[in-house]
Amino acid sequence: MQSSVEAVGLLTRTVTKPKGASPSRGRSARKRGLCGDLAVRRVRGSGGVKAKQDRILRSLGLYSAGQISWGFADEPTFIGQIAKVPHHVEIIPVTAGAYEFVQGNRTIARSSFDVSSAQSGRVMSRQRYDVADSDMIGELITLEDGEFIQCEQGVGCFSLLWSSAMPIETAYARASEMISERDKLKTGFVCFADGEVFEGSSVEVGRAMRASSSKVDLLRIDGDRLAFAWTARVGHLDGRNIEMNECSIVSRDIDLAFLAQFVTASSTIQLGSQAKGLVTELSPLMRRSNETAVTPE
Repeated sequence: MQSSVEAVGLLTRTVTKPKGASPSRGRSARKRGLCGDLAVRRVRGSGGVKAKQDRILRSLGLYSAGQISWGFADEPTFIGQIAKVPHHVEIIPVTAGAYEFVQGNRTIARSSFDVSSAQSGRVMSRQRYDVADSDMIGELITLEDGEFIQCEQGVGCFSLLWSSAMPIETAYARASEMISERDKLKTGFVCFADGEVFEGSSVEVGRAMRASSSKVDLLRIDGDRLAFAWTARVGHLDGRNIEMNECSIVSRDIDLAFLAQFVTASSTIQLGSQAKGLVTELSPLMRRSNETAVTPE
């Protein structure tokens, strides 16, 4: 987990653009199985698979047992494909909204992973700490299965960080959509596992990310009053064998309803279901930035 505002804040960061960087969008993220709020894991090998079922599994990008692909709970074609191979896949929703959809859909519920058996959503710890090299403080709330939400004071702003199992392409799309409703995204950067860093406009950063999304370690996009960041592989969700990433937002304004909505849309399941209450609990730290708070209705 990030522990400093500088890691994701509205601060100047010097990065270099790799030579020859001209990423293209390529095939859609969904077709590549890299975008969605439902993880689908193949649980059986090729033995006993009918030809039609094999074509469906391959169209999902599931060529062998253990492979994982992604899709959206509100995408009829994707859900229809899953419904045709219920005994060969396991569905793992990674957001509260996707979990509710799966539980209410009899067609695919029999294929879903029982997340209730792996977590209870109870708060395990609350920890206050001093932010390094400053007189600011932060607070970390950890849930029973490792999900977390964290808030830190900044100078004229605050940062809110939380656990997310979303792939980078989904998190980027949702963040861009929500932030664009109240701020103009301008610039950003994306860091890759091989050490390369691409810097440019938010649109260019999105293209660079999509060209090599599986190699992204860190992405940040900045507006005038809001910034969003996604950090890869900060842990695993207990009992689900799904990598846990981190989303974070830095803001100069305090709007608790917006923040709770943002967390709900992108966080892990139990955290998302409690987002409004947990964000409200952390609001005293946000108010220390001397901004006007808007209480959720």
